[in-house]
Amino acid sequence: SMFYFYSPSCGPCKAMTPVVQKMSGRDRNVVAVDISKDMDTARRFGVMATPTVVKVREGVVQQVLVGPQPESTLRALMVSA
Repeated sequence: SMFYFYSPSCGPCKAMTPVVQKMSGRDRNVVAVDISKDMDTARRFGVMATPTVVKVREGVVQQVLVGPQPESTLRALMVSA
């Protein structure tokens, strides 16, 4: 699974969100989390900044990417799941 943590007020998030939304429409393993509405989940994953992408496999965090990421990186992250 891939969790995408964002904030509506985050500039870089505004560029990444449409890409993640497109990915989540095709893959149920992509979850977008608005930290202003779900801070508990953000805390559980140790999110300190947005955007943050967390790859989880079998309940274990495999990789954390902080900051804006290109679509190619996000797709590669999902392929390696």
